[in-house]
Amino acid sequence: MDLYCEESSEESVSKKLLELGWKGEPLIGIHPSTGGGNRAWSPEKYAELLNHIDTNTEYKIILTGSGEKDLSINKTILHS
Repeated sequence: MDLYCEESSEESVSKKLLELGWKGEPLIGIHPSTGGGNRAWSPEKYAELLNHIDTNTEYKIILTGSGEKDLSINKTILHS
């Protein structure tokens, strides 16, 4: 899926990714937390998915979210 945004936003995000060590590889964004009534995968299932992507593709993965809840979920996934 292609996402479109303002050029200035894309430049800002690209600059930040480069600062974090991104070298232009294709990216997959994953937002593991849910809102309201959505059922969530367990952190272990997300960890399996991330490992599968890392082992079988050239994609880099970005976990997204904001706030303490999302940060906690992402940390749990990364340490699973």
